[in-house]
Amino acid sequence: MSYQRPYVAARENGKGRYALDVSGSGHTIAVDEPVENGGDDLGLSPMQLLAAALASCTTITLRIFAERKGWPVKVIETRVSHFMTEHEDGLGGAPDRANRVNVFDCKVMIDGDLDEIRRKEMLTVALHCHVHRILSRESRITAELVQVG
Repeated sequence: MSYQRPYVAARENGKGRYALDVSGSGHTIAVDEPVENGGDDLGLSPMQLLAAALASCTTITLRIFAERKGWPVKVIETRVSHFMTEHEDGLGGAPDRANRVNVFDCKVMIDGDLDEIRRKEMLTVALHCHVHRILSRESRITAELVQVG
C-alpha cells in the first residue's frame, strides 16, 4: 500500500481571469486577484491566504495553550497584514532593493480575564505556531510537470 501525502489543489474555475477554486480535505475556498492586479476580486488573494494561514495557526495555537493551562479565555482573534519593505532588517535602516523582506504584522486580541504576565506568555506562545516557524525559516520548494488525467 503506497502512502500519498495530503495536498491542496488550485484549479481555474472559469469565473474570472485569475479565479480559482482551492480545495483540500473536502473543503473549497475561492481565490482570485484583486481588481488592481487584473483579477475580479472573487475571493481571497494568494497573499491573503498566506496571511490567513498565519492568523489561523496563531489563534489555534493560543486556544490550545489556554485550554491546557485552564485559563479563562473567551475569544482569541489574530489579524495579520502583509507588506514588503526595502529595508534590510524589515523595520528600518537604509533602503536596498536587494534586501527586500516580507513583513507579517500580527495583532493578537485576547478576550479573557488574564493578568499582564499571562498575556505576555500568550504572546510568546503566539510566536511559536507552526506557520510562524515555517515563514521564519528558509524553505525548499520543488515542482514538476505531470500529465493531465
